[in-house]
Amino acid sequence: MNHYTRINLKEREVIAEMRFKEESIRSIAKILNRSPSSISRELSKGYSRNSFINYSVSNAQIISQKNESSRNSGKIKLQKHPNLRKFIKSK
Repeated sequence: MNHYTRINLKEREVIAEMRFKEESIRSIAKILNRSPSSISRELSKGYSRNSFINYSVSNAQIISQKNESSRNSGKIKLQKHPNLRKFIKSK
C-alpha cells in the first residue's frame, strides 16, 4: 500500500487546469496517481460559487492550511501543559 501524502499546491493547480479543460475526475486522478475519491473531495473542498470554473486553488489552499494548523493545535497544548500531558498518558 502506498504511503498517503496530502495534496499540495502544485497538484491543486493541475486539478484546476484540468477541470477548466473539462477533464473527468478519473482522468485527473490517473494523471496525479491519486484515487478518484481524493480528487472528488479536493474539488468539493475548493468549490467556489463565485468562480466560473467552480474550483478555486486559493480557496482549497486556505482550507488546507487552516486544517493543518488545527491538527497542530492539540500538540501545542500538550507541550504547554505538562500536567495535562501526564493525565492523558495515564489513561
